[in-house]
Amino acid sequence: MIKLLFKYRQIIIAIGDGIIINYLFLQSAGISYSKVHASNDKSTWLIVLAVNLAWLASSLVQKRSPFHKISEKLRLVRQSIRLMVFHFLLLYTFIGIMGITIELGRVLYPLYLPGIGLIVLWRYVLYEILKRLIKNGYGFKKVIIIGSGDEALNMGRVFVEHPEFGYQFRGYFDNLNLNPNQPLKGSIDDAFDYFLQHNIDEIYCAISSISNEEGNRLIALAENNFRKIRFIPLIKPEEQLQKYSIEYFDNLPIMVMPELPLEKIANKFIKRLSDIVVSSFVILFILSWLIPIISLMILIDSKGPIFYRQKRSGINNTIFWCWKFRSMYTSKNSEFIQATQNDSRITAIGAFLRKTNLDELPQFFNVLSGNMSIIGPRPHPIELDTQYLSSISMYKRRMSVKPGITGLAQVRGYRGETQESYMMKNRVKMDIFYFENWSVLFDIKIFIMTILYTFKGDSKAY
Repeated sequence: MIKLLFKYRQIIIAIGDGIIINYLFLQSAGISYSKVHASNDKSTWLIVLAVNLAWLASSLVQKRSPFHKISEKLRLVRQSIRLMVFHFLLLYTFIGIMGITIELGRVLYPLYLPGIGLIVLWRYVLYEILKRLIKNGYGFKKVIIIGSGDEALNMGRVFVEHPEFGYQFRGYFDNLNLNPNQPLKGSIDDAFDYFLQHNIDEIYCAISSISNEEGNRLIALAENNFRKIRFIPLIKPEEQLQKYSIEYFDNLPIMVMPELPLEKIANKFIKRLSDIVVSSFVILFILSWLIPIISLMILIDSKGPIFYRQKRSGINNTIFWCWKFRSMYTSKNSEFIQATQNDSRITAIGAFLRKTNLDELPQFFNVLSGNMSIIGPRPHPIELDTQYLSSISMYKRRMSVKPGITGLAQVRGYRGETQESYMMKNRVKMDIFYFENWSVLFDIKIFIMTILYTFKGDSKAY
């Protein structure tokens, strides 16, 4: 019974979705059917038929995901929303084809809004039941890993730390133990006998640990026994932020990086247009009166220029002048030293400007001129880039997009001085995550969070 539950879980999910959709539609029937311009039962049954045809088609086109993915809460919500949106579009089409007149607006709210919530709840409850069964030893798949390198150990660690994914890890097999702290079950040849004797369900194979001949033998072993084999590529964990895809040139598979959101012309246009509109508004209606006030404060407080410019790394590592209000006493070596807490170089007015982020306001001119964007990875001084380029993997990828006045890393606490290398590593990870997952709503969220942090205050703003 439990094995059938795991085997046919996708069908069970679809049936549960269908029951919810039909129940809600019938509940809304008292509101909507009175508006159907037909007086016989045939129309009612045609509408019920349309509802179920739309449900069946929606369920069939949904991509079947492995358990470790469909159990993610955010994915549950996305899948449920997609299901209901697709169902509505199909229902509208079917009703039009069948020639039925019905006020879909009266059905939309009582059916689809509660429907999304109930389907999310139904799927969440089912997945929680399945996860608990897996933890208690039911429904798991027995797996072995060929290889003992870092990529193999990382895969094994996932199996051990996440039993809810449904895998029971049986051990590593390799001809040479690359990690003596992790014992092997045996050699690669031993894996063949172990596979057959213990009825292993899946083989995970580190590409770097096998020869072509061994790879072909393992593939034949899996296919001849109706089992699956999966290959673990030699990619460092920090490089897996980018999701690779496979393209074929004739019969040769090539692993490629997909197009980033901000590489698409439409998205570039939207982001640039929003930068121009917002920066123009800020310059015309805020900086036009605020610059004279701040300028006067700076001149009264200390000697020196009002503005401070510094060479920074922009998109594709191009150099540009980044503008700020001067917040420090003039010094020949100021651009080579990061600001620190209680830094004696910072003026009294400068401390206020830095604490409130007002010192960054002149960068709206950088945005308008096209050197920067409002949201993006913060541009670093050239010296700081030189320091970390060789020590942090993927560091240069943060220069794939225009730098910003504020960014995801800044609102997540990775701003200002980087006392330890892990701080910069986390900042780089945040920057890469931002442009790999860019959207207009993401930019708006970061912009709002920046404003909130400005009023709330940030301990690292010095």
